[in-house]
Amino acid sequence: MAMQDENRLLGKYMLVTNVNIFDYDADQLLELYKSRHQIESRFRALKNDLKIRPIFLQSEERIKSLVLVNILALLVYSLIEWICQQNKLATSGRDALDIFRLPTIITLTFQGQTIRQIGNVSSQAERVMEVLHLGPPDSA
Repeated sequence: MAMQDENRLLGKYMLVTNVNIFDYDADQLLELYKSRHQIESRFRALKNDLKIRPIFLQSEERIKSLVLVNILALLVYSLIEWICQQNKLATSGRDALDIFRLPTIITLTFQGQTIRQIGNVSSQAERVMEVLHLGPPDSA
């Protein structure tokens, strides 16, 4: 009898949350809870010392600029990740960027005219570019 009661509770989670439970079903609430670590890891990265090494800069102004560029890069990375997750294209920023490993930009110059073309683009990469509102490179 005790074994049946214990088995009945296997795989069950009790979540305490401040979101309106009528806006989400149980599966959506669990997914929100599981994705919480991503948000917390971003805040942890911002609060901790940024690991930007090696730095060959001497000027404090240039070091501050480098830190700003790194923070902006983390922000862009997080936005790409969020947009891809909202459109169910990738589960992480790393997955979204891995989609673009194969594509290459081919630049041809012939008789003073330059043509740029993107090659080796998967349908998934095209979809990511579409939701990020990125088009193929312009012909120059």
